Amino acid sequence: GGDDAFAAMVQSTLSDPRSWIGKHEISLQRVDAGFPSPNFQIALTTPDTDHVLCGSQIRYESSCYTSTEGKVVINLARWVRGAKVFNGDLDTYRQYAINHEVGHVLGAGHQGCVTDGGLARVMMQQSFGVSDDYLFMINQMDPNNSDAVPRDGKNCRPNAWPTLQG
Repeated sequence: GGDDAFAAMVQSTLSDPRSWIGKHEISLQRVDAGFPSPNFQIALTTPDTDHVLCGSQIRYESSCYTSTEGKVVINLARWVRGAKVFNGDLDTYRQYAINHEVGHVLGAGHQGCVTDGGLARVMMQQSFGVSDDYLFMINQMDPNNSDAVPRDGKNCRPNAWPTLQG
């Protein structure tokens, strides 16, 4: 849909009360490109650019937040095709990707499944799956995340929002 459609999806996601602002602890404001020193930027990038900015420890396409650049990097390949656990629901997957990476901006780390069969926390790496055992295995490829999710047999249902919905 182009730059305007991407920007509209980011803005509508982050201004939704189910997003980070719904906890009433932070506020977010969109600024234009000329704004000096924004807290962070959000960019839709090609997989090659994503690998340069995010690294390629994990061999699957993913997005990231790079604090050195102050940039949330959304991987175009994932943006176009989503993730298997979202069953082709691209809008929900895109909301998840935005909320997950902005969560890193806000200091949140990766999380595993809390309740077997419950909704995944937005900081679960749902681009890869919603099984703690599978995420544990994938995270062994990345020394920074090797202990982020326990191997405990729990499985969650996909969820795009930091404020859990029933």
